[in-house]
Amino acid sequence: MSKSLNFVVNIRLDRRSTDVNGNHPIKLRVWNRASRKVKLYSCNKFSDSSLFEKAMNHQAIVKGDAFVLRTYLDRVLSNATEILEKNDVKSHTDFEKLMFGRTKQSADLSNHIDRKICECDINQQYSSKDIYIGLKKLLKSFSEGNNIQVADVSVKWLESLEKWYLGRKKSNGDSYRISGYSIYVRHLRIIINELVDEELISQKDYPFGKKRYTIPAAENNKRPLATEDITKLLNYQSDCPLKQYAVDFWKLSYYWMGINLRDVINLKWSDIHDDKIYYYRSKTLKRSKVKKKNTIFRDDRTTAIINKYKGAGSFIFNVIDESMGEEQKYKAGKNFIRKINQHLKKVALELDISKDISSIWSRHSFATEMKKKKVSPYLIQEAFGHKDLKTTENYMSSLVEDDLRKIQDLL
Repeated sequence: MSKSLNFVVNIRLDRRSTDVNGNHPIKLRVWNRASRKVKLYSCNKFSDSSLFEKAMNHQAIVKGDAFVLRTYLDRVLSNATEILEKNDVKSHTDFEKLMFGRTKQSADLSNHIDRKICECDINQQYSSKDIYIGLKKLLKSFSEGNNIQVADVSVKWLESLEKWYLGRKKSNGDSYRISGYSIYVRHLRIIINELVDEELISQKDYPFGKKRYTIPAAENNKRPLATEDITKLLNYQSDCPLKQYAVDFWKLSYYWMGINLRDVINLKWSDIHDDKIYYYRSKTLKRSKVKKKNTIFRDDRTTAIINKYKGAGSFIFNVIDESMGEEQKYKAGKNFIRKINQHLKKVALELDISKDISSIWSRHSFATEMKKKKVSPYLIQEAFGHKDLKTTENYMSSLVEDDLRKIQDLL
């Protein structure tokens, strides 16, 4: 028999707000009959009305996204119900302690980071999981091992964190970049936003926003190679298999209109249709309502690289395979890109080009070269699979610098 008869829990779609894709946040609604108070807790999921209704209609058999969402929300609801059935819960504060392992305003921030890490595991968001793990390590270093309380996160605290982060030096003497800091603090803001939604932080104590703390914008790090340096890479030949391997995959990404290497290693033989290869961009697939495939083309240059490194299984390249779980595939891809970047830097020293080169520079270089050749930005946008032309134009911002340099040379 339930020990906490005064509570009713259910799942609701909160239509009062939307994300960038027009989806609404899903909330766990907890009603205390005795106090007649209701609190909504974030389920860390967004959905449109149609998908949500399908997932919540247990009389219907569902597949795909609706099945995944139903399974996740059933687990959330089951956990909440079990807490109320097995414990004498008298208030929302009691429920929060048992459900989330925290107390109002005095909880360790690390508890909430751990919760996000677990959620990322469930949702197979392994890149975000790595960021939250990094955030936890970063804050532990900043606090010198002391626990950081939710109530500690203020404007002054964030300003101190920023000054400390950017004031450090790496082992090689380089400074830490704003871009890295911004990524960590944006993910911290996600946690703080959820705590505001759950009324564990009041709006007056919310530290982010206008006239409060503004997360510094990352510097534009879209880095294309100069045309002559691209030519050096495209003509590069080495007796070192690892260096040649790195350059060949950089070339493949460049020929294939800047495709991300994570998408390259996920290509399957079944994706090939005559001279065309269709693929989904893994970076945007989960958050896109319309699942649109990108198209790349095989020619003699790309076919030669495929034949050189082709795998024996269903995947074109032998980096991941069907026996791996999703997290194993993520880690294998991360390790693959790390090794590619390591050896690209060695090649850069040989060719006397920028030592900051990485695999993503192929994407920036492709966009800039196409712009130089007067290719329409809309075609480049289509090649990249961007929804917004402004995103594409960011990849070509170095051309503005080139034009300004020419103006100065005229003086």
